[in-house]
Amino acid sequence: MFMVSNLKFPAGKFGDTVKLRIPDVDRARRDPRNLLAAILEIQNEEFYQLGTKQGRLSQLYARNQFTICEEKFILLDDVSDLAISLRECVRKTSLSGGQGYQRCLC
Repeated sequence: MFMVSNLKFPAGKFGDTVKLRIPDVDRARRDPRNLLAAILEIQNEEFYQLGTKQGRLSQLYARNQFTICEEKFILLDDVSDLAISLRECVRKTSLSGGQGYQRCLC
């Protein structure tokens, strides 16, 4: 079972670009379902620190939470040092302003 898991979810390397699935509660309906990030750090060969152009994601991710891309879409120089949550990162990249709704006070 361990060998099948290693084949299905290969280990990432420093600087690899990964595709991270965004949960439905963290995104608006028109927002993309995935987020591109780069691997910044590997802790204990199990957990990965990911970073985007908007900042470094504050949560650590396991291998089964992302998919490794063959191409490098995000360079490590493009990653900001600001620590942000996944929801905040999605809100910054959103075309419609994020998951929340705007209400008129007329």
